[in-house]
Amino acid sequence: MNAQMTAWCKILQVKKIHTTPANPRSDGLAENQVKTTKDMISSFINDYQNDWDKYLSVVQFDYNTTVNAATGYTPYFLMFGRQANRPDQPEPILSNKKDMHEYIQSFNNVMTNLWDETSHQILRNSKTMLNKQHPQSHLEYKEYRVGEYFFARRVPRRLYKNPFNERVYKLNAKLQNRWTGPFRITKVVSPVVYEADIHNCKKMVHAVNMRPY
Repeated sequence: MNAQMTAWCKILQVKKIHTTPANPRSDGLAENQVKTTKDMISSFINDYQNDWDKYLSVVQFDYNTTVNAATGYTPYFLMFGRQANRPDQPEPILSNKKDMHEYIQSFNNVMTNLWDETSHQILRNSKTMLNKQHPQSHLEYKEYRVGEYFFARRVPRRLYKNPFNERVYKLNAKLQNRWTGPFRITKVVSPVVYEADIHNCKKMVHAVNMRPY
């Protein structure tokens, strides 16, 4: 909404669309991307959540260089017309140098064909999703057995029990890991209720709060 962003949109000939505040549903794609990034960061940060910025660039680079199931290409390739140079890959050897005009023409051809192909692919995916909106059959539930390991659902918490840590650190439930474990099943109470050894204590766990190891 500021003057600088308005000026940038005018220079780049971008038609900026505003969304209503405090209503995430009006900007679903952007909010879903934020959720995906938070889920990825939650696997790396410490218990105090004060080092998330150290992993943000790494997580975002991994996401940008991962093939998207909807388009069949990586987001980086769709943005720049080439694959990103990863640190674990050798530097590419350039056989010949192109002049600026040749490079622009080649880049324009690649991006035009790429965007045309991905737009058709997204339309095909949309039609497939509409046709398969309701699954033909439900997923088959597999019962656990004694001795098997599983991950238990973790209930996010916002505060620390220690009063000092409660004043210093502010926990965000969205950045906490959703699962903890693994834990071992010690007894089958019913097809959906199990007794497990969780931190050297026997506790009852429902199958809805369990995920296979």
